[in-house]
Amino acid sequence: AQAAGADFAYAGSVFIASEEANATDAYKQALVDSVADDIVYSNLFTGVHGNYLKASIINAGLDPDNLPQSDPSQMDFGTGSGPDTKKAWRDIWGCGQGIGAVRS
Repeated sequence: AQAAGADFAYAGSVFIASEEANATDAYKQALVDSVADDIVYSNLFTGVHGNYLKASIINAGLDPDNLPQSDPSQMDFGTGSGPDTKKAWRDIWGCGQGIGAVRS
C-alpha cells in the first residue's frame, strides 16, 4: 500500500477467511468465491449502512437487488433464535471492498 502512495491501509475480510478465524466454513468460502460485484451496500440489517455478501442475502431468502431501507425505530436486535429469523453477522455476512483478493 505504501508503494502505491497510501499512508495507511487496513484489512479485515482476508482474516475472516483464514483457518484460525472462528467463522463458518460457508462464510469463509463465500469470501473466497466473491468479487467486488458481490458486495451489497445496505442499512437494512443493522440500521447503519454496511457492505454485505450478496450470496448470504440470497441464502436468507431476500432479493439483494430490491432491499428496502431500514427503519431504525423498528430494529430488533434480539437473539434471533426463531427458525425464520435472519440476523446480521450470523446469517447475513459482512465483507470489505477487497474481497476479490481473498484466496484460500
